[in-house]
Amino acid sequence: MNCLSANNLAAGRIHASNGSTVDLRNIRSPIVVFCSKGDNVTPPQQALGWILDLYQDVEEIRSHGQTIVYTIHESVGHLGIFVSAGVARKEHGEFSSNIDLIDVLPPGLYEAVFE
Repeated sequence: MNCLSANNLAAGRIHASNGSTVDLRNIRSPIVVFCSKGDNVTPPQQALGWILDLYQDVEEIRSHGQTIVYTIHESVGHLGIFVSAGVARKEHGEFSSNIDLIDVLPPGLYEAVFE
């Protein structure tokens, strides 16, 4: 799959190798999004913008049976999201240790706040 921009993905203009169109609304597993206010490459409004591209409101997310969980870090930069050992231990670890809870959440949009 070649994705040139999030807008192409959200707009359904990406095709899998078998030719089928990728539609994010067809995903039935929870979608987890980790973004940061310190990310100057993909700030939260861009990292989460696909949700507004696909859905009018939370009720529409629910009607599609989709569960989206996101968290917004206060300061880590773009590379730190992916390679920082400290971030991986905390935020990624929090998501991993709560995956069973995330998996049983009813459809909707949730913000995860890790303390």
